[in-house]
Amino acid sequence: MSNQKLTGNIALVTGGTKGIGKAIADQLSAQGATVIVTARNEPELPDHEFIKSNVTNAESVDALAEKIIRKYGKIDILINNAGGLTGPGGGYQTPTDEQWMNEFNFNVLSCIRVDRAFIPSMVAQKSGVVIHITTVSAYKPFHQFNLTYATVKSALNTYSKGLANELASSGVRVNLVSPGIINTEMTELFIENKAKESNTSVEQTTQEFIESAGGIPMGRMASTGEVANVVSFLVSDAASYVTGSNYYVDGGLFPVVQ
Repeated sequence: MSNQKLTGNIALVTGGTKGIGKAIADQLSAQGATVIVTARNEPELPDHEFIKSNVTNAESVDALAEKIIRKYGKIDILINNAGGLTGPGGGYQTPTDEQWMNEFNFNVLSCIRVDRAFIPSMVAQKSGVVIHITTVSAYKPFHQFNLTYATVKSALNTYSKGLANELASSGVRVNLVSPGIINTEMTELFIENKAKESNTSVEQTTQEFIESAGGIPMGRMASTGEVANVVSFLVSDAASYVTGSNYYVDGGLFPVVQ
């Protein structure tokens, strides 16, 4: 998808320096958007305009918004991608209160802060698109390794639906994208560590990991670009009547109609 349908749009991708976030930033840029990415750490060779920010801190987010709106005068596309698993596995007794709160802050409050900082400008111009990157685990949690992450992402899903309904009459659309098991550096590292712990090969551990999730009908993990393709559709005019929806990019992993 290398057309220029997003020319003239200003887009922000949080957590946009690697993994799914970078793939989304690359895709939006290829379609003509001016892309700004933010993360806590600057990449060695940034491919897009980079502004350092910590979305777990309200002052940092407010400063980010002030810089972007002052420079560009608007924001058209907001991709809340920053987030990830921070809590330990092992079931409900393992995470502490602090670990639960850290997970919620990183995956839910961070999105709320970014929305609160940028959406008013979208409402003022009566147009804009917000995408929250969530996870299929919010509907299919795996207690042995991601209970905290799955739980707080389900809260993000509920918030997003309410936000979509609130903003629909303002010309601002809000949608969710729920990746399944994605082939990222983080996934590779997780599998490599599991393989070392169990003294098995990476290939065997990968297969066991997929089977523990219930299996993937398509038989493989997704690429980050396949997630980015769905996001690029949702932010385009082709999805102009789509809001409050959740799109699964999981190869059929989620086993029921939702």
